[in-house]
Amino acid sequence: MSILKAKRKFKIPQQAILGPVIIVVFVALVMQANWTRRNQRLFRGMMSGLERLPCQYCRGTGTIMEEDEAERQTALHCPVCYGVGFRFIRRLDENDKLCPACGGMGRLQDPDTGHYRTCNRCDGRGLIQAPPGDRR
Repeated sequence: MSILKAKRKFKIPQQAILGPVIIVVFVALVMQANWTRRNQRLFRGMMSGLERLPCQYCRGTGTIMEEDEAERQTALHCPVCYGVGFRFIRRLDENDKLCPACGGMGRLQDPDTGHYRTCNRCDGRGLIQAPPGDRR
């Protein structure tokens, strides 16, 4: 029987593993924060060129109020901005102008069906290429 006891595997208590893991994770987070602080110049260009356009349909709230037959008002997600309230656009060159059909949102109401669809003029981008001499 003593041979069977010698073959028993050694179990490490969970508390003995948890302490070093927490220390390693903490050290890694501190090192990552220091690296990010020293290399902020790498992240500056990520948001450059972006413009935030508020949705004109919901006035930037992301919700619209709709009345039903019983004259009750219900809040719905805005069908133009999908409930966000704004849209980011990125102008790739100086000839990019806001689409006059959709106002830069990329979606508009179809006059035939009344449903909202992607703008055909800008293909949902919100920007069109204007001629080089046009300053609109």
